Amino acid sequence: MKKSKAVRFAEGAVSELSALIICFAAAFTAVITVGFIAVLLSGREITDGVVVTFYVLAFAAWILLFLLAKKSQRVRSLLGVEFVLKTINMRKIALIFMIIAILLVCFAIAHGLTSIGYAITGSMPEAQTSREFWSFNLLLWTFLLFLVKKFLWARLPFGNRFISRGEIVQGVAMTVVITAVILGGLVVAYFLAFVLYAIFMGQSVPEEGPPFFHLLWNYSGVLIFFLLRWYLKHSDFTRNIRLLSDVMNTLESIAKGDFSVRLNHSLKENEPFAKLVKGVNEMALNLEQTENMRQEFISNVSHEIQSPLASIKGFTYILHNDELTPEERKYFLSIIETETMRLSRLSENLLKLAALEADSVKFEPKPYRLDKQLRALILSCEPQWSEKKIKLDAFLDSVTVTADEDMMSQVWVNLIHNSIKFTPEGGGIQVDLHRNGNTVECKISDTGIGIDKDAQKHIFERFYKADKSRERAKKGSGLGLAIVKKIVETHGGKITVQSEPGAGTVFTVALPM
Repeated sequence: MKKSKAVRFAEGAVSELSALIICFAAAFTAVITVGFIAVLLSGREITDGVVVTFYVLAFAAWILLFLLAKKSQRVRSLLGVEFVLKTINMRKIALIFMIIAILLVCFAIAHGLTSIGYAITGSMPEAQTSREFWSFNLLLWTFLLFLVKKFLWARLPFGNRFISRGEIVQGVAMTVVITAVILGGLVVAYFLAFVLYAIFMGQSVPEEGPPFFHLLWNYSGVLIFFLLRWYLKHSDFTRNIRLLSDVMNTLESIAKGDFSVRLNHSLKENEPFAKLVKGVNEMALNLEQTENMRQEFISNVSHEIQSPLASIKGFTYILHNDELTPEERKYFLSIIETETMRLSRLSENLLKLAALEADSVKFEPKPYRLDKQLRALILSCEPQWSEKKIKLDAFLDSVTVTADEDMMSQVWVNLIHNSIKFTPEGGGIQVDLHRNGNTVECKISDTGIGIDKDAQKHIFERFYKADKSRERAKKGSGLGLAIVKKIVETHGGKITVQSEPGAGTVFTVALPM
């Protein structure tokens, strides 16, 4: 989705601001550290003028370092900054600001109402510092927040929809965490500055808080900022949080129909989230392949249906011509009948394949003589192979299998018809049936046109036709072998193909006894 100018501006501003903060922290830390060492070595006293000098030098170093980072990749790598647009979630940021604004507004109203109440009683001056005043203030603030949550929050629109309860909880949690980190950092920095002041000055901090103490407080805050930044970049906890965020974003993209997304985290197999990342990537890949197959399936069905429909439409239009002879009319009607039968077969095969894939076909396996079935089917196809003067040999062992006889007959008829269809006149076909341990193998070989290696990888896919140039002549829909493969697999068997262009084809069906 294309980003608005406001979002792009905000992302650019965040990028520049983060670089400014990091450059300031680095420059301030370096200048103050070097300054402290220089003052200690020189034996000078740290006065207010020295503190001001530290601030001026730190500010100048900040500007210089920022300009160097703008121009030098080496400086950017050293500082760990990049001047690139940082992707931000405007909705979450705005939600946090909205929560903070509501907290502040409710607090201001509660403070004002409490002050008015104490002013009416005439005890306002001394109430400002009393425990009772702030207790009532806090209770009233809590009550106002409850009213906002109860009556107002659910009616606040945001973007193109209302704010959900989950977003409220997430926003409040993020606000609390951010506030806790900032306040905690300030408190820790204060105590660290207190200790450093005592070390440098040899005395406790005076009540008025001299500039040097505030400098140490700022210095401690910057050091804590660097420690937090290092922790957030390198800790396993932060990496896992970032990984979970990427997983959620990936799943959200998948839910919206984008199956091309992948998680690029390089995790070892024994790491906790390695299986999760692998599973999400495999799911996205499978969904992408399924979607591609669906699109291809729709395209193929449309093509297969459109071709006979175009023929029927064209010849139907010709039949309106009253000048046609009875022979011509009969010829055109026969073409229409052929195309109609072609549509019927296509529809029947689609329904059959769909039923097989949905496991809704009635499957009734029972023992029967497979050699007798093959012999009967070969004889039933005699008109086809005799017409092309094909020599057909059958070497059939006496074999009994437990299978659905009607379903398996579709397998053999399809394979035999394919061999007849793609074997030239005067060629040969051979059917071999024999046991091989606990399985039965049936090989149907021909001396036909053969199949190249690339086509063999797709030969059992729906609507795939290895001989594209002969589609029209062969009248096939490309569903036969897909149905064969599904029936064989339903019986717990396996079908394979071996072929070379111009050297014939061998289909091998292996079934359990």
